[in-house]
Amino acid sequence: MRLDASKETQCAEIAAQLRIEAAKKGLYRGGHAFNNPLDKIAGGIKWEETAGGRARQILGLPLVFIVVLAMALYTLIPYLRHHYRLHQLQREYDEKPRPESANNTFRSLWCRHGFDEDKYDMDVCVEAYSKWVEVLYGKKVCDDLSIKRMVSDIGARQAKLNKPYYDADGFGGSPHFYFVPTSRTLLSDVNERLGEYCYKDEEVDSKR
Repeated sequence: MRLDASKETQCAEIAAQLRIEAAKKGLYRGGHAFNNPLDKIAGGIKWEETAGGRARQILGLPLVFIVVLAMALYTLIPYLRHHYRLHQLQREYDEKPRPESANNTFRSLWCRHGFDEDKYDMDVCVEAYSKWVEVLYGKKVCDDLSIKRMVSDIGARQAKLNKPYYDADGFGGSPHFYFVPTSRTLLSDVNERLGEYCYKDEEVDSKR
């Protein structure tokens, strides 16, 4: 039986796109977001009420152009640095070792082509997981599974375990549990519930 490699390629492309978008939007905890240094500078010209005042403003326009040019250069440097960091982020992914796998599970594919969930906002992880599940297992499975609901369930389970501790304000003798990041628990839960994804030949046989 032969793997449908196009699905794996599609998942890798989805992860790459979301990784770059997250870095641009500041949803990546690696400091790749572009912060425009001019955002805090109020723009626009407030014209004087008198003709003399406006004339002085017009005469000062050359100085304004010089200031604008300097501001543009001031913005260009961090902008170029931002894109260089994005290039580095992509290069780090391209050079990442790809472990061989003997199975076709969600976890195995994520280890090869996914990203470090601990460094990304949970919404980015949810979107990536949802899109991958739909590609690998189909839309119905994705809808039934509901990655967002799984995240809520994980939070509810953790809160329930620590409820006795917080109800006693930490002095009731109840233990306090510390958990691995939600993203890691989510990966384990998704992998456990879905199992291996289909082979190409199996999909063809199922349609006969």
